[in-house]
Amino acid sequence: MNVYVVAQYKKRGVPLVKPIAGLIAVLILAGCGTIKPEPLTQDEITARVNRDRAEMYRGQESLSGPMTCSAAKFFALKRGIFCTRKSA
Repeated sequence: MNVYVVAQYKKRGVPLVKPIAGLIAVLILAGCGTIKPEPLTQDEITARVNRDRAEMYRGQESLSGPMTCSAAKFFALKRGIFCTRKSA
């Protein structure tokens, strides 16, 4: 901020709260770039995938034998609505 702008704010009676708040916000956001993420190991990724897969199929009945076309459509529709509703 140059001296002319500061003098203009003081002349009009406008407090310097907004420019100072903006400067503080910039400084805080600039500090966010200093955090370095830790990469996941392959074992952690595999464990997460297995846990997610087990959770995804928990509570779903398995097929016990051959199905008719209408039963397969119903089965697919039922699972599709469940997945859509769960992700929404």
